[in-house]
Amino acid sequence: MAPFHRICRVAVLSLLWIASAGAISEAPIAPSVALPAELAAVARGERVSLDQAVTMVLGRYGGKVISADTSSRNGRVVHRIKLLTDDGRVRTVRVDGQTGNIS
Repeated sequence: MAPFHRICRVAVLSLLWIASAGAISEAPIAPSVALPAELAAVARGERVSLDQAVTMVLGRYGGKVISADTSSRNGRVVHRIKLLTDDGRVRTVRVDGQTGNIS
C-alpha cells in the first residue's frame, strides 16, 4: 500500500472512530428495575443505589457513562458501569451493592 493511501486510510478511520465515540458517550442510561424491598434498603442506607454507584465511579475515574445496570451475582447486588475514559478507552467497573466496594 502506498504511503499516501495508508495516511488517508488512517485519517478516515480516525475520523470515524472519533465520530462514533461522541455518539456513544451521549447514549442515555437505561433505568434499572428495582424491587420494592431493594428500594426500601436503599432508602434506609443499607445498599448502594445505581445512581450512587455511578456518582462514585465518575468521582474516581472521570469520563462519560456509556451504560449502567444492576444484576445479582452469587446472591449479591452488583452495579456494572461502562465508561468512556478521558483518554478514549472503554472501561467496565463493578460496584458491590451492599458494601460500595469498587472493582
